[in-house]
Amino acid sequence: MNLTPSIENGNLIMRDENGWSTNVIPLDAIASWRTLLGLGSDSEAVAAILQATDPGVLDAETSRNAWTSAYEECERQRLLDLNQTARAATHRALSPVSLALVDDGRVETRRLLGLPTGSVMAMRLMDEEDDPPDQSIPMPGNVDAEALEALLADPQVAARIHEAGSRFADGLLPAGGR
Repeated sequence: MNLTPSIENGNLIMRDENGWSTNVIPLDAIASWRTLLGLGSDSEAVAAILQATDPGVLDAETSRNAWTSAYEECERQRLLDLNQTARAATHRALSPVSLALVDDGRVETRRLLGLPTGSVMAMRLMDEEDDPPDQSIPMPGNVDAEALEALLADPQVAARIHEAGSRFADGLLPAGGR
């Protein structure tokens, strides 16, 4: 069953050969997943969304889940971007299971969601002028990847996702960090 993408009302909709929608993904979700998981492209974010397996709450006492360490890492990265190194040092990502410090919370989240962890470190080392690293999360074989790439490259769609990503990143600063 091949899935064909389309955009309707701010959502990416994957339809099967009979025209039935199998997945509805808000464009805002593509932007937030890309940011939280340190992904190199919007299509890689879609691949992650289609393949992730969320384990739910991992620690009932603290309500930590697979996403907690990614949020902690993104907050720390935003503080570092703003040259607030002292505050960034207090926002280290922890493993949701052992509460031990992790090198990169995005890698921990990707691992907990059952996704490959390859390109996150490459993204951190990449200069803005360099080509993005190869997509580490492959697109499922039943998705028309070329049609998806073309759809996400449409200037209006790309601008909407970029704007959503900027809003999401701006909201990542901890309270009092703005």
